[in-house]
Amino acid sequence: MDQDATTNIRLINTEVFVLGVGLEGNTSALDRSVFKVNCEPSTNLQYHYETEGWLNQTLAKEYGPSDPYITQLVDISIDEATERGISLGKAALLGAGTGRGAFELAKHFEEVVGIDYCARFIDAAMKIQKKIPVPFLTENDGKRSKHEARVDEGIQADRVVFKQLTWIPVEIGLFDFVLFDFIDRVMNPKAWLVRLWEMVTQTGLIVVASSDGWDQEKLAPIIGKKLDYVGTQSLKYSDNDEDQVAVITMWQRK
Repeated sequence: MDQDATTNIRLINTEVFVLGVGLEGNTSALDRSVFKVNCEPSTNLQYHYETEGWLNQTLAKEYGPSDPYITQLVDISIDEATERGISLGKAALLGAGTGRGAFELAKHFEEVVGIDYCARFIDAAMKIQKKIPVPFLTENDGKRSKHEARVDEGIQADRVVFKQLTWIPVEIGLFDFVLFDFIDRVMNPKAWLVRLWEMVTQTGLIVVASSDGWDQEKLAPIIGKKLDYVGTQSLKYSDNDEDQVAVITMWQRK
């Protein structure tokens, strides 16, 4: 080989947080005299949530001093489930984040499975479940405040099981209630949507929440063959001091 020749190599340098292990960087032992290495971030946008910044932002949204979006969403969902006579046996939360929503559901359901693809989020949720305080910062008028995420007194946190999943496996089981709350941050929403009907019992309820246009009209062509649309609500909330509106649609099996 020509001593001056080099081979171009594209190397992904996005750090990965591994559940139960922690942060792992992508190091390379390639001989730079032989290989010309071009480092680039992963095109998998889901890895971009595996940062301390996103963790802090998510903790602040869920456990911060203001009335969190997720607690309001759970309240609306529980009202809908109760009104429709849904069994309060087993619930699943797709998009569990750092756990607040799953803990809120545990106030009402006997079993809750909190699912997220983000290992760093699930790691924090499991620590909070074990009553290990997880610190985070909030900022108001340029002033930073320190907080700790904790499970509210009276919540039976042992009712919750957290799972890191990047898809819906066949063996996930059946639930009386499914709340799909991260449709706006998964890379392939349709891949999750087409499997929703398999997760819910014949008399159960599916709730899909979106602030990015996933309303009944957009969802029906994807899930309408297996699920009947049964209603819509809206939720106004604030995100980083910006007013947002989440569209909440309800579905049941045909």
